[in-house]
Amino acid sequence: MARHIASNVKRITGAKQDNRQFIVECLRSLLGEGIPYRAYRLDIASFYESVDVSKVLESLKSSEGFSGQSASALASFFQELDRLGIEGVPRGLGLSATLAEYFLREFDETVSNLSEVWFFARFVDDIFIITSGKEVQAEFETELQDALPKGLQFNGAKQRIMTFSPFVRGQIGAQHKFSYLGYEFEISLVVRT
Repeated sequence: MARHIASNVKRITGAKQDNRQFIVECLRSLLGEGIPYRAYRLDIASFYESVDVSKVLESLKSSEGFSGQSASALASFFQELDRLGIEGVPRGLGLSATLAEYFLREFDETVSNLSEVWFFARFVDDIFIITSGKEVQAEFETELQDALPKGLQFNGAKQRIMTFSPFVRGQIGAQHKFSYLGYEFEISLVVRT
C-alpha cells in the first residue's frame, strides 16, 4: 500500500528527492568561481517529526488525479501512526520521503525565486543557498523562516552562514571550511594573476 501511494504522489505532484551527487558537483563548481557571494548552510530541526500530516492529506485530497482510495488509505496510515504516538512521518519509509518532499515543494519554489538567490539545493532537511551577498542577512533569514511551512524551524546549532570575498592576488589560505551532505568543502583564497 505505501509504495502504491508514494507512486501516486510522485506521479501526480512530481515530488521527488534531488540527486545528491548532482548537488555536490554543482556546489563544487559554483564555490570555486572566485567572485563574492554569501552561502547559507541550513538544517530543518526534527524535520520528519514536524511534517503536518493533516495538511499533507488535505492538500493531496484536493489534487486532481489523487484517488479517493489512495486518500482513504493514507488517512488510515496517519491514524495508525497517531495511535502509535508517532508524530509527523516515520523515518526510513519511501512514502515518508515522498510526502516530505511534497510538503516542502512551496518552500523550495519560494526560496528559489527570491531575487538574490543564485543557487538553491535541498536534500531532505539539509539546505544550501548561494546568494549575491547583497541581501540584508537578517531580513533574508527572516524570509527563509517565513517561507517554511508552519511548525518547521531551522536548527540554529547546525546553521552556518559564510561570506566569501573575491579572490585577491597574493592571498593564500582557506577562507571557509564546512561539510554538506557528507562531503567536506574547503574554499581557498588563491593567487590569481
